[in-house]
Amino acid sequence: MEKRQLGISAIKHSRKKHPNMTEADFCLIPMIIACADEITLGKYPETVVYRKVLEKEYYYVECTRTGRKRLAMKTFYKTRTAPEDAVP
Repeated sequence: MEKRQLGISAIKHSRKKHPNMTEADFCLIPMIIACADEITLGKYPETVVYRKVLEKEYYYVECTRTGRKRLAMKTFYKTRTAPEDAVP
């Protein structure tokens, strides 16, 4: 099992940069990771992007912390609407 870190600074970043995020959205993170529709490498080194379509399209981004041997939240956001062709 991987060790994951959900730090307060990452939560503050997500809430500041993506003000439409709610507490209920943050509760979805374990499900988004476990049941992602797509997992890809991020555009920055050592990042992984989990995408999940529900009522909205969610993106959860983690970065590796090799020295600490964990995955840490980098950012979390959602689109206003899910894509038309998406099937939840």
